[in-house]
Amino acid sequence: MSEFNSMARDLGVRVKTTSNAHALHQLHAQSHRRPARRLRPQSLLVALFAAAAPVALAVATVGAVMVHVQRNHSATASGPNQPVGGKGVIITSPSPVARTTTPSPTPSTPAAPTSSPAVVVPPPVGTTAPPPTPSPTPSAPNLVSNPWFQTDTSGWRGWQAGIASAQVSGAPGGGHAAAVTYSSGVDYAIYDFPPLTGTAGKTYTGTVWVRAASPIAVGGNVQIGLLERHGADISADDVGDQRSQNVTLTNSFQPITVSMTDLYSGDYVEVYAIRSCSCSTGDAFYAGGFSVTAS
Repeated sequence: MSEFNSMARDLGVRVKTTSNAHALHQLHAQSHRRPARRLRPQSLLVALFAAAAPVALAVATVGAVMVHVQRNHSATASGPNQPVGGKGVIITSPSPVARTTTPSPTPSTPAAPTSSPAVVVPPPVGTTAPPPTPSPTPSAPNLVSNPWFQTDTSGWRGWQAGIASAQVSGAPGGGHAAAVTYSSGVDYAIYDFPPLTGTAGKTYTGTVWVRAASPIAVGGNVQIGLLERHGADISADDVGDQRSQNVTLTNSFQPITVSMTDLYSGDYVEVYAIRSCSCSTGDAFYAGGFSVTAS
């Protein structure tokens, strides 16, 4: 108020109130009634400051209230957000972001290789697995020549009989056989010549296929035999003679077999087919497929 009183004195106005606004109003009213006095610059600045003081005071009051409210809000909030220096300024720290760590891959240990078990397929229920097929045994070589008499009877002789190569239907080994026909005596036969040379201890097996060659021979008997003797000729001394059982002749071929063990090395082994009977003219049989093997 001292500044207003000074201004009033300068203007020659008497101020009766203590209100700044009222004082300004009085100064304005009296300045129109009285002649204006020249104001000093200092007095004018003081007057302006005094007029603006209430506005500044109101702004400061509002700011103080806002700071107080902000402080109370910050005091109730959780976390690290706090006013800095008591000035009402809040610095908000960002929430920490969880850092995800990717685990390093664990090296895998390769599994040890396992051997697959052999798959065994059982035979169906109620059946028996067939036995394994045996390997074929190599056949022994045939030790006689011209066994089927395809063209002639070379390597063979007849005893009390005539022999000839004949084409016979159903004959094994090419449709040929030797026709053996009775000529004289009680029995007659066909045999190989020259005979084989035997080895002591060897077992020889002879086979021949036979059938009736005439109606009167059907139902008769025939045999196959192996003969060991010291000489090649039929008149030489016999050492051993092995014959098969009798086989009844029919109109079909059938095999006959016999075996014998040789006694002396260097002896001769003869194979033959013989028919023993009280035979008559016209009696005949077929013989073919002779074979002799040694084991």
